Amino acid sequence: MDKRLTFSRASVFVGIQHFALCRFIFQLQHIANDRLRNSAFGMLPKT
Repeated sequence: MDKRLTFSRASVFVGIQHFALCRFIFQLQHIANDRLRNSAFGMLPKT
C-alpha cells in the first residue's frame, strides 16, 4: 500500500474529526451562554 495515500486519508479523517469537535464545542458554548443568559434574566426582578 502507498504510505502517502494512507497518510492523506488519515489527515483528512483527523481534519473531519477536528472540525466536528470544534462544532460540538461551539454548540455547547452557545447552549451554555443561552442557559446562563436565561438564568440571569430569571434571577432579575421582573418589572
